[in-house]
Amino acid sequence: MKKTSLIVLFVFTAASSCVYADALGTLIDVGKSQKAMGETLNKETKAYEAVKRAVETGRLQKGQTAKEVRSAYGNPVVSSEESGGASRWVYKPGYASHFDGIKINLLFDKDKKLAKIEVLNRSQ
Repeated sequence: MKKTSLIVLFVFTAASSCVYADALGTLIDVGKSQKAMGETLNKETKAYEAVKRAVETGRLQKGQTAKEVRSAYGNPVVSSEESGGASRWVYKPGYASHFDGIKINLLFDKDKKLAKIEVLNRSQ
């Protein structure tokens, strides 16, 4: 009887250790994912701040090429093709909503030259 009880206890302990190890692995994966998300949000915010400063100081101007803008300020959070070959780039801080919040839209014409700058300061 004692031998059976010890075997059952051993099996139960081993099984619970495996469950614990799986849960710990999941927590580690979640932590890595959150770190990557934080890094992405920080990168978005830095690009937005750089574009914002460039707009405020006049360094970002109509006529600049998409290649020049990307090289100077990094990738937009969102880019979309518009009708007629134009495109729209969106820069926003990581904490802002895509739908209603502060952001800067850069509109490029069909020749990939900056045609319009929209600074939107809508608060949620």
